[in-house]
Amino acid sequence: MIPMSTQISKSLIALFFLGMFVTGCNTNTKQTADNDIKFDSIRVDRTYHLLNNPDNPNCNLQLNFTYPAKFSDKEILKKIQNDFVLSYFGENYENLSPEEAVAKYTEDYLNNYKELEADFKAELEKKLKSGNADEARAVLKIIFENVQKGLTEFIEKINDIEDPQTKEKFITVTSKWLRQASDDL
Repeated sequence: MIPMSTQISKSLIALFFLGMFVTGCNTNTKQTADNDIKFDSIRVDRTYHLLNNPDNPNCNLQLNFTYPAKFSDKEILKKIQNDFVLSYFGENYENLSPEEAVAKYTEDYLNNYKELEADFKAELEKKLKSGNADEARAVLKIIFENVQKGLTEFIEKINDIEDPQTKEKFITVTSKWLRQASDDL
């Protein structure tokens, strides 16, 4: 036979846990409050090809930065924006505005990729000197396309010259230079 005090103790313990369970499941006690923070986004979609040639390897930066843009207390807004910038971009951008941070990050990202151009050029020269005809052809194609692009841009700038005499002078000098370069090859 179980003593009465043990049965009462078990009943009280069970009642205590049942009470905790029932009150712990109340989901209607949460209260929320709207705030007046307005958000904005800055999007970046940039592609850069090594040596500015679309046939070369490239990097593609796609960025979508959402940040608080408006709030009644400007001081608090600046602190919140700083936290967003720090969390998204890191310590190097911590004290910049969202717009400045995105611009600087984009610039840094592309400049870091451009640093690979020296290695890429060295690799092209190595392939050109390798004796492998297919590799040499591929390198010469890249070089030719870069020269062709540069000449096309130069000719477009010459065409923008309004003075006919100056324009003719540039065309004559450019033609002589191209003939000489061609003869030297």
